[in-house]
Amino acid sequence: MAFKTDAPLDIKSVFYIPQVNVEKFGMGKIEQQLHLYSRRVMIQRNSKDLLPEYLLFVTRVVDNKDLFVSVSHENMKDQCLLRNLNAMLTKRVIRWLSDEAKEDAKSYNDFHSNWNLCLKEGVVMDRFNVPAIAGLLCYPSSSAADKEPISLDPYVERMSDTHDTIYHLVA
Repeated sequence: MAFKTDAPLDIKSVFYIPQVNVEKFGMGKIEQQLHLYSRRVMIQRNSKDLLPEYLLFVTRVVDNKDLFVSVSHENMKDQCLLRNLNAMLTKRVIRWLSDEAKEDAKSYNDFHSNWNLCLKEGVVMDRFNVPAIAGLLCYPSSSAADKEPISLDPYVERMSDTHDTIYHLVA
């Protein structure tokens, strides 16, 4: 996914989401591999400030012209800028995932089967984006003919008028 914007921040970014989650195979926690650049000069490798921890599967680079290369990251102005950058990039990644879920359900189901635990963590951890992240979650349904996991919106659309309660099992 490529993302470019001029306002309110000048951002150029390229994101990549791997198909396989190596954490599922017991290979240890993967580190966030998102690098921060300012005017094509690397400022921070594996930046933990650019995206929340639950989006650790997003890798590659972000270039922001608003950051100054000579200013340290402890500066309050930089921290405010990084928070704004984090919020903007997080919303963009979530919106992109939502669009992908609508456009290509099969590839999104493959993505969801690998990274659903990260999305579930996001529902718990990110209070600002809960409705958007919750819309990305898919669960198996006993009423689905093909037994593919579905999200909440299609499930609610298929509910009859007399059906007003959704039951789920937590184990």
